[in-house]
Amino acid sequence: MTNRINQTSLNLSNSPESARSQIKETEMKQLRKTAAMLTNMYPPDVAVMLREQSNPIQSAKLLYYMQTLERTKIMSELNNGTEQDKELAKKILEALIRVEEDIQFAPDDQ
Repeated sequence: MTNRINQTSLNLSNSPESARSQIKETEMKQLRKTAAMLTNMYPPDVAVMLREQSNPIQSAKLLYYMQTLERTKIMSELNNGTEQDKELAKKILEALIRVEEDIQFAPDDQ
């Protein structure tokens, strides 16, 4: 009985880590899927979508999973636009730096 209680306690203490890992994996799969879809779109159309995106960090995460050439085309499209587009491009690039650092230096089990 004591062994069962200890095992149940251990399982419960590991649950948050397991749930966090599962959520992260699900988010990464969704970001990759969306990034692949955006890669097949014309950069001006992606720029329109990014303008409508309310969170530069989310936009940066999508760009992270794109090839450098596609990412560059999209950011160039924003940088050639209005002042708001240029400001958005700046915020996305700042967020992209943070996203890259978080992903590259995060332990594998988190």
